[in-house]
Amino acid sequence: MRSATWSLARRGPHAATAAVAVAGLAGAAAGQSCQPAVDPGFASGRFDGAVLAAVEHDNGGGPQWYLGGGFTSAGGVPAGGVVRWTDRRNYTPLGSGVSGGLGVVHALTVHDPDGPGPLAPRLIVAGHFDTAGGQPVRSVAAWDGSAWHAVGAGLSSGGGPATVRALAVIDGVLYAGGLIDASGATPVVNLARLGGAGWEPVGAGVGFEVLTLAPADVGGPALFVAGEGSAVLRFDGSALSTFAALAGAPPLRVNELRAGAAGLVVAGRFDSIAGTAARNIAWLSAGGVQALGSGVGTVSDEATSAVFEGADLLVVGRFAAAGGVPAANAARWNGSWSALGSGLPSAPARIVGLGGPGETAALGAFADERSVRLFDPASQAFRGLDAGLQGSFGVTVRAMVSANPGFQFSGRQLFLSGTFTTAGTTTATALVRYDGRRFHAIPAAERPSAAPAALARLEEKEGDLLLVGGAFGLPFPRFYGIDLSGTPRRFAPEPGLAGDEVRAILALPDRVLVGGNFRASGPSPAYFAQYSLFNPGWSAHSAGAVNGPVNTLAGGDFTMDGVPDVFGGGLLTQGGIGGPTAPFALQNGFFINGATGTMNAPAVNGFHGVEGQILTSTVPDTPFDHTNFLFMGGDITRAGGITAGRVAPWHGDHWHFMAQGVNGRVRALAMFNDGSGNGPELYVAGDFSSASGLNTPYLAKWDGTAWAPVLTGLDGPGHALAVHNAGDGLGPCLYIAGDFSTFGGVSCQRLARLIPCQGCLADWNLDGTVDFNDFLAFLNDFNAALPRADLNADGTIDFNDFLVFLNLFSAGC
Repeated sequence: MRSATWSLARRGPHAATAAVAVAGLAGAAAGQSCQPAVDPGFASGRFDGAVLAAVEHDNGGGPQWYLGGGFTSAGGVPAGGVVRWTDRRNYTPLGSGVSGGLGVVHALTVHDPDGPGPLAPRLIVAGHFDTAGGQPVRSVAAWDGSAWHAVGAGLSSGGGPATVRALAVIDGVLYAGGLIDASGATPVVNLARLGGAGWEPVGAGVGFEVLTLAPADVGGPALFVAGEGSAVLRFDGSALSTFAALAGAPPLRVNELRAGAAGLVVAGRFDSIAGTAARNIAWLSAGGVQALGSGVGTVSDEATSAVFEGADLLVVGRFAAAGGVPAANAARWNGSWSALGSGLPSAPARIVGLGGPGETAALGAFADERSVRLFDPASQAFRGLDAGLQGSFGVTVRAMVSANPGFQFSGRQLFLSGTFTTAGTTTATALVRYDGRRFHAIPAAERPSAAPAALARLEEKEGDLLLVGGAFGLPFPRFYGIDLSGTPRRFAPEPGLAGDEVRAILALPDRVLVGGNFRASGPSPAYFAQYSLFNPGWSAHSAGAVNGPVNTLAGGDFTMDGVPDVFGGGLLTQGGIGGPTAPFALQNGFFINGATGTMNAPAVNGFHGVEGQILTSTVPDTPFDHTNFLFMGGDITRAGGITAGRVAPWHGDHWHFMAQGVNGRVRALAMFNDGSGNGPELYVAGDFSSASGLNTPYLAKWDGTAWAPVLTGLDGPGHALAVHNAGDGLGPCLYIAGDFSTFGGVSCQRLARLIPCQGCLADWNLDGTVDFNDFLAFLNDFNAALPRADLNADGTIDFNDFLVFLNLFSAGC
C-alpha cells in the first residue's frame, strides 16, 4: 500500500530541468507529453563500404566532420554515400544522400556560392551518381544543411555521370577534376570550373583522369593538377602548363597533392620527378624537388595520401617499408623515416588530420568494415571506430561519476571505471575520462591497476578531487585521490586499509568515509572507516564499527533536522560502539544520526533493516513534498517487513511500498528529470527484465506512483547511472553504462545518454509565457545556488550563469 505522504511526481514550478533547445529534438511545455532522446556515447563505427573523403564544415551548429564514400550505411544508420560525423561519435545522414550511377562519393569540399553575399557556404559532394536527395543531379551536388541542390548542369562522361575524383576552391572559384567530357552541352575535358553560367572548361582540358587538385603558392598562387598521367600541371588562372614531369615504370600516377608552406607534397607511383630521384613521395617547390630520403616502397608500390602533423609528414599507401625501415602501409617523415605505429592492414585511400594532437584518421576500405581508423598515440596503433567501451572478455562498468576538474579541462567531465581495455579509439584500462565527445586515458602515474569499485568527487575551490576506491597494487593499494585542478598535488591516504577492496566512498566537508570488505589495520577498523581531511589519518567512526561488507554509502538529511546524516548498506548483521561484538542488531543497513552521532538500523514499527544484500543507494538533491527519501537497491526482497522487489525507499523512520518492484538484481539508481513534466523520477538499472509486470529490459523508472519503461530499454545489463551536464547546451542528461549494444533501438557501445525533452529555457517557471515572473524565478534559484542555475555547466553558479539567462530571456521563445 502506497503511503499517502509520498509523491515523487512534482508537477509544480521548475519541475522540468533547464536545458537549451536543440534543433531536431522534440520540444515540450510543462504538462505536455514528449519523448526524451537517446544519444549513444559512441555509435558503431562500421561502414558497409569504403570511406574515401573527409572535410570539416560549419553548417551553423559548429564545425563538424563530413565523410563520403561508397557506403549505404554508417554505424547502422542508412546513409547514401555521405554522412555528418557528429562530434566524431555518431553519424547523421544528409537526407537520403546520393544514389544512381555507382552511388559513390569521391570528394568533398566547402564552397560559398555568392562570396560575400547572403548565402551561407555549402558542402559540395562529388563522385559518380545521378541523384541527390531524390532530385536529378549529375555527379556533383550541394547540401545547404537541410536540402540538396544541383550545381549547374552537373558533369557527365559518355552520356552518363562523370567520375569526379577531386574538388578544390581557389579565389572563391570551385574546380572539379576526374573523368569528365561534358557539362550539359558544354564540352569539358577532365577539368572544369564553376562560372556564372555554370560549369566551363579550363583551357583545352587535361589529357588524363584527374585524381587530385591542390591550390598552392608555388611560383605564385595557382591550382595544381595531377592524376593518371606523367606530369603535375599548374593552372595560373589563364593557362595550363606542365610544372613537373614524372618518370618510372608505368603506370605513373599522382594520387594526392598536399599543399604545405611554399610547396607541395606529391604522393603517388613514380621513381623520379623533374629529373630528381624520389620514390613515390616528394616535396615540390619553386626551388625544385626535394626527395624524402629514399622514399617509400618499391617500384611496384605507391603512396596514396599524406598529411602534415606539425612538422612531421605522415604518409600512407601500399608499401612494406619506408626508407628501408619496415612500415606496414603507414610511415612518418621528420627528417628520417619511421613506422607509424603498427601500421595498417591494407592501403587506405586517404589520411586526414582532424585538428587535434594525435587526431589522425585513415580512410579506406578495410576487410573488417572499419573504414575509418584513428591513430592512437598511446598504443601507437590505428583503431577502428567500432567501440565505445571494449574489452577482451566482455565489459563490466563498476562506477561512474561527474566531476569538475577546474581549469585543467573545459567543463565537467565524466569518469568511468570498469574492465574495459579500450574506450573509443583510446587505449584505456580500468579508469577513463569522457569529455562528452571522446574518451581520454588517465595518466599512467594516476591510473589504477584494476577497475575501481567506487568513484566519488571531493569538491575543492580550484577543482574537484577524484576519489578512487578498489583493490589495487602499490603505491595506492585500496584508496587514493587524483587532483584534477591542474597542480601536481595528489591525495594518497595510505597506508591505513588492509585486504580486499573499498566499495563505497562518501565525501563530507571535513572527512571521507569509506566502506568495503577490507580488513582492520592499525587505527582503521574493518568494513567501515573514516579519513580526516584536517588531521590526515584513518580512524574508526565515532558511531562505531560494523561486522560485514559495506557496498554503498549515502549522505542526506533523512531526519529533516538540518543536520546531515549517513546511510550505509551491504551485507552485515551488527554494528555500533564496540564493533562486531556490540549487541546492536543490524540487517544489511545502518543509519548514523548526524545530530546525535549514534548508529541505528533503518527501522519501521520496530522491524529493522532489509532482507537481501544492499548494493546501491541514492538520495535526491532536493526533498520531495518536504520529504527526503533514501532509495536503496540490490538483492532486496523485504524492507521493514514490506515486500520489496529489489528496490526500497526509506524516509528515516518508515519504509514505503513500490508496487512489485523489478524482477532481478538492481545495480544502479539515479534521480533524473527527463523534462516531460513529471519532475524528477527514480531510474533503476540492473539485471531485470520487468518492473511490476511491465516489459522494462534492464532499465526502468518510478514516478512515485507507478513503474514505466524507459523507451524500449537496453539489450543487456545496466551497470551504472550518472546525471552529468556536458556543457553542450542540452543540460543535465542521464548517462547509462553497462554491457549493452542498443538503447531504445539506437546502436550504442556500452555507453549512452538520455537527453531530456527540450523546452524553452527562458520560460523558467514553465507557464507558457516569458515575462518578469521568469526573471524572478530564475533569480530565486540563482540566489539559492540550485544546480539548475548552472547554465554554462562549469560547476560554479556565478555571474556568468546570470549573463547566460539574460541573453536567453532577451531572446524569448
